[in-house]
Amino acid sequence: MKLSKTIAFTAAALMLAGGIAQAKPLVYPVGTVRYNPEKAYNSYVILPSPRTAKLIDRNGNLVKEWDNKGPHYGMPNKVLPGGYLMTSLYPQFADGWQDNNMVAILDWDGNVVRKFNKNLKVEGELPGTPKDANGETWVARQHHDYEIEGMTTGYYAPDQKPNLDGKLLVLAHQNGKHPGINQNQLVDDVILIVDKDEKVIWEWHAADHFEEFGYTPAAIAKTRAMATAKKPTPYQGIDWFHINCASWLGPNKWYDAGDKRFHPDNIICDSRQTSHLFIIDHETGNTSYKVVQELR
Repeated sequence: MKLSKTIAFTAAALMLAGGIAQAKPLVYPVGTVRYNPEKAYNSYVILPSPRTAKLIDRNGNLVKEWDNKGPHYGMPNKVLPGGYLMTSLYPQFADGWQDNNMVAILDWDGNVVRKFNKNLKVEGELPGTPKDANGETWVARQHHDYEIEGMTTGYYAPDQKPNLDGKLLVLAHQNGKHPGINQNQLVDDVILIVDKDEKVIWEWHAADHFEEFGYTPAAIAKTRAMATAKKPTPYQGIDWFHINCASWLGPNKWYDAGDKRFHPDNIICDSRQTSHLFIIDHETGNTSYKVVQELR
């Protein structure tokens, strides 16, 4: 009895002291661990990969792999009806901040059927990135999201009708300054809407709307105290806002009920750094609706 009580007490003490006695697995399973077709949405899954985009089924089997024009960073990859892939091509723009060189739509065979990179013209050579017909090097500086007209949830859903020749929404970066945010150079989020000829037909800059977001003095002080970029270059700076997603609202019941803030052409976004959601009025560029959760 004394021995068993001593062992039990010792084990409990070890667990309380830091979990030293906790068992940890030595073998970690890979691939599909569990799949129940009766309870799962039986679709395909698109994955990013260092040089390719991989389409797998729910059992983890490789169905299709795109490998074209250098690395696919796929930030993110999106599959469209007809076997088309929205992705990013060529090595990332190393002088930027999480910036991809080109947004592209590929067909099933990997041919580029549409592209956009006319955000920034770069002097000189970029290894792995081709010049255009005029001998110029352009980069999209796209990051985190893009969407084709007809998509309204960021990713394709069966009731949507993506238009490959329609407007393309691109979340990207440009550099700028705003004295209310910080005296240093900013990596500013921009949203571009472009036509099939790569012409920018609408543009929105986050820093231009700083005063609209209703930040508290404490939140503003934090943005002003941010350090400069770790690797300052002409294209880097303070990542003050950091949008992770941007999507057209599309048809919705709130607009149908008369709330103009939810116009289908308006764009819903989030800011990681300042922790809030907001909707951009497409007509004015102002924020028509916002949910702010920043630290106060």
